[in-house]
Amino acid sequence: MEAWYQKGLLESDHGKWLQAAEYFRRALAVAPDCASAHLELGEMLLRLGDFEQAAHELTTVSRLEPGNPGAYYGLGLVRLQQGDLVKAEFEFRRALTIQPQRVAVQKSLGETLLRQRKWSDAVVFLERVLAVDPKSLEATNALATSLGHLGEKARAAEEFRKARELSRQELALHRAQGANNRGLELWYAGNLQEAAVVFRSAIGADPDYSEAHNNLGGVLWQMKNPAGALAEFQAAVRCRPNFAEAYNNWGNVLVHDRDIGHAIKQFRAALGYRPGFALARLNLGRALAIKREVVEAEAELRRAVTLAPEMAAAHIELGVLLASKAGSLSAEARAELNEGLRLDANLSALIPPQYARELH
Repeated sequence: MEAWYQKGLLESDHGKWLQAAEYFRRALAVAPDCASAHLELGEMLLRLGDFEQAAHELTTVSRLEPGNPGAYYGLGLVRLQQGDLVKAEFEFRRALTIQPQRVAVQKSLGETLLRQRKWSDAVVFLERVLAVDPKSLEATNALATSLGHLGEKARAAEEFRKARELSRQELALHRAQGANNRGLELWYAGNLQEAAVVFRSAIGADPDYSEAHNNLGGVLWQMKNPAGALAEFQAAVRCRPNFAEAYNNWGNVLVHDRDIGHAIKQFRAALGYRPGFALARLNLGRALAIKREVVEAEAELRRAVTLAPEMAAAHIELGVLLASKAGSLSAEARAELNEGLRLDANLSALIPPQYARELH
């Protein structure tokens, strides 16, 4: 069950909601009462526009775990999409009864109250949202509108001014995203120099755009500039503290610099934000193996293989570790190495000569 659930989380992170939903269904086929899998499936169905089935899954969560605020928040979003503002308000308030400080729920409730013309109530929740997330354009616009209807013209004007500035920033972000997409095209075409220029232009448009920092770091890494790559991966994390890919890339640079202890910290940080990140599992396993922490290394490599059975390098690394641990090419080590080579014969160089000879 856990493997299907983690695969679902991985696909969800990549925006592949249909595939994620299928994996969560498979997890539920093994463990029908797993509330977290029902919750994730409900969210995927909501994103896919299947509101009735989403409501069914979320109602199941509320039955299995009556104190789960995510179930009521999801049901509120379903009712909002269906145009039932009264029921949406009811579900959002239930969620906040359990988890009063959840900003996303406060924002949804504030916007729902605005649509019901409950101006004063809307202001209360929108101000709470902006106290935590002052860059929310939607909440700022909604607050300005509510204040205007309440006759607070000066405050409304100030909020509309903030909204215009946030809109300008959002436009800068869109420009940065466009440049970033162009940089990706150049990178995939092998034009590293021009890709680096375009990624830098994306950062110029929006210095806080984490994707462009991370991609520039990747290009600089391929251009044999590890110091430059490291600076960009660190910048990506500063801009987005939960950026799992950037932590993973940062760790890889540290492994290159033989700073294994700090590399392990970065790989663990990546996994803290994305537990189903198979590549980070692989890299953490490799780093632990270098430090001769064999038990932990084996556990991480096995998790990587479970999460991504098609990842040839994970099979190879696990096979090499098992052979090293046994002092010879055991049956399981042989099977892992053969599976890795079947998936990608070009990885034969990763296998130490003594095991490669036995393998043949």
